[in-house]
Amino acid sequence: MTDNNNLIVYCEFEDGHVADVSLELLTKGRELADKLGVKLEAVVIGDNLDGVEKEIFPYGADVVYKVDGAVDSVTAVTGRRIHSILLQVLSLLRACCVRAACVLER
Repeated sequence: MTDNNNLIVYCEFEDGHVADVSLELLTKGRELADKLGVKLEAVVIGDNLDGVEKEIFPYGADVVYKVDGAVDSVTAVTGRRIHSILLQVLSLLRACCVRAACVLER
């Protein structure tokens, strides 16, 4: 399994749980990641994310990026800007420069 061009699923976090549609995408993402020979990474942005990885890992994610407390800055942005922000967040997470983030590997 390579560590380049991994498959990333953004997980919606609502009412203290990962949204069902995100879990479905993780399941399909796992199948695709296996076919492509890459890792499946999940990104969760929200408040009070303690233990969210326990909800995500069973659906096949290899890595979970948690950004806790960033909801206000993300919800104010819409459409394609979210994609740009997520790429920036992942870049920062990989560089270990975001203190509010937690990277968990299975």
